[in-house]
Amino acid sequence: MADLGNILLFFLFPVSVFMALTSLAAGITKRRGLLEAGRRAAYAAFGVTTLAVLALEYLLITSDFSIEYVASNTNYALPVFYKMVALWAGHNGSLLLWTWIVTIFTAIVAYQNRNKNNDLIPYVLFVMASTMVFFGFLSIFISNPFDTLYTDLGTKLQEFMAQDGRGLNPLLQHPAMIIHPPVLFIGYVGSVVPFAFAIAALITGRL
Repeated sequence: MADLGNILLFFLFPVSVFMALTSLAAGITKRRGLLEAGRRAAYAAFGVTTLAVLALEYLLITSDFSIEYVASNTNYALPVFYKMVALWAGHNGSLLLWTWIVTIFTAIVAYQNRNKNNDLIPYVLFVMASTMVFFGFLSIFISNPFDTLYTDLGTKLQEFMAQDGRGLNPLLQHPAMIIHPPVLFIGYVGSVVPFAFAIAALITGRL
């Protein structure tokens, strides 16, 4: 499952780049086909990232401690519900969640504007795709949640994490703290939508 997660993340990056390039080209050339290609890439990015999130959730729920993120944020004694919310308990998982929310908003914008704002939407999608490229790059090359345990963690620590895991941060084992990170992320990521429309308006001169 970890291999599948890595494949999905690696696939997200070229899809995001493709979306950015086709959307920008659509804005410059006014070709409807390029815009449609960019829109479909937005849907594909959402689908790929959703599957990656589900793959990580599976690894968390099944306590696959060969994965560093799982071993660092869960253990066998942790209830299944808390294993699920461990998706945003650490940096790597939080970044994947952030990336997923970006793709959700991008897919929504692409769908809602499929028959309107034809002058603006290519540049809107370009800006949002560029954001996806950035976070996709981080998730793949900097903070990959599907990385296996590193050998330089130390023998005792590695053996402990591989056997039972460190467990979830006690601060997150509360209903209020469980919903706080995703709500906060939605607020932060949601700001990319008006930002993208603002940049598109500046580029086209349609203020």
